[in-house]
Amino acid sequence: MTSANESSCTPIAEDECNRRATKPSKKSNTIPATISQKASENAGFTTGTPWIGIADNYKAINAAAQMDAPDSIRSFYKTLVALRKKMPVISAGKIEFLYPDNADLLAYRRYDGETELLVLCNLREREIAKPLPVGWTDAEKLLGNYPDTADTLRPYECVVLKK
Repeated sequence: MTSANESSCTPIAEDECNRRATKPSKKSNTIPATISQKASENAGFTTGTPWIGIADNYKAINAAAQMDAPDSIRSFYKTLVALRKKMPVISAGKIEFLYPDNADLLAYRRYDGETELLVLCNLREREIAKPLPVGWTDAEKLLGNYPDTADTLRPYECVVLKK
């Protein structure tokens, strides 16, 4: 058994992992790019010539623009990390997957003796029904990627409810 600081990867597994991480995407035949750093020339990566193309939208979508934006992906993950630290049920609670035959939806319940959470994620680019189990109608919304709530799950909507 390895300690918390040791890697459990064997050299073969690590090589395979590295090979897969740098394998070109089947869709574009290029290695996926990381998020652009800034709106400046070459997206803040270099003052020289980039070895790989820069995304066309780097001036609008970049790490610097996300730093203080309350509706950014960065802000969403900061909130998620803060909730995880504050609520042990997120990392240590029991999990029950709901609606396993619904390919449009990832739904599960996390619970312990004190807290119960319901996570609903729409995996489609269209609205889908929002199936709330019995007793969840008046649940508190803890987190979501839309600012309001709706009776359906909007495209790629994810919501975390607390009972």
